[in-house]
Amino acid sequence: MAREQLGVFEEELLRALLRTQQENYALVISQTVATQTGRRAPSLGAVYTALDRLTEKGFVTSGWSEPDNRRGGRRKRIYHITALGAATLQARQLRQASLHGWQEAPA
Repeated sequence: MAREQLGVFEEELLRALLRTQQENYALVISQTVATQTGRRAPSLGAVYTALDRLTEKGFVTSGWSEPDNRRGGRRKRIYHITALGAATLQARQLRQASLHGWQEAPA
């Protein structure tokens, strides 16, 4: 099985999904990424596009919340990281840690 490429932004989204203890919908995910990175919150369009890619790769699943009267009866799309997504993120972080350790080792 070929290893799926994971972009930096996709990695940030997966980290946000792991760290958020509330409903993971696009606005919360965007705000969590901003908090984690110290940068401006990514646009919702960018978040939705990347979440669609992560879903196609099998790293994320989604479903709908219950209708919310505060939202005029509309539902939210809730995202969850899959076991494959968590394992891929962990493997990437281990590879990065080993590379950084190798680069910092004295010659």
